[in-house]
Amino acid sequence: MKLRKIKNKYFKFFSLCFLFGFVLALIYYININKNELDILINNILYNKSLYMITNNMVNHLKILCVILCFSFVFIGFPIYIGLIISEGFSFFLRILILYKIYKVRGVIYSLIYYLINNGIYIFLLYLLSKKIINIIKLIYTYKVKQEQIKFEQLLVIINRTILIIIFIFINDLILYLYGFKLIKIFAFLLK
Repeated sequence: MKLRKIKNKYFKFFSLCFLFGFVLALIYYININKNELDILINNILYNKSLYMITNNMVNHLKILCVILCFSFVFIGFPIYIGLIISEGFSFFLRILILYKIYKVRGVIYSLIYYLINNGIYIFLLYLLSKKIINIIKLIYTYKVKQEQIKFEQLLVIINRTILIIIFIFINDLILYLYGFKLIKIFAFLLK
């Protein structure tokens, strides 16, 4: 029962950060001027290329390694929260912009695009959040409470965290090889 409550807390926290990104996207979308909106529309419509998927792969690896390293000095968690918020921001901004142009077809395309491009990544980010929190808790007990650190437990958590990062890399590699082809199938929605 206690484990379920902890998992629900992680999920609620993750969801709240993601939805905060939605609120920021909505505020940004409402306050955007016409020129900036045209630039965003062009970026979304014409950058549906292999470059974007490759760029995601490199960015995911850099960001995740930085978060893992910084989690040992308590800075990783705020960076991680910012990452979740930015994922929510980009997801909902894409939906809002494509809805403006293509109405319901744009929303459907956005959801399909996001599911293919970031669905597994977001799920793995959720799993990673639990591991980072566990690392921070262990280091907190060692640094602040002056208790003996459980190196075996820390090593297991770090190994699982690295495994999640490897899964994210494999996911990005699969997207690099096949993601653009899948996304191209649904391009008819934007015509």
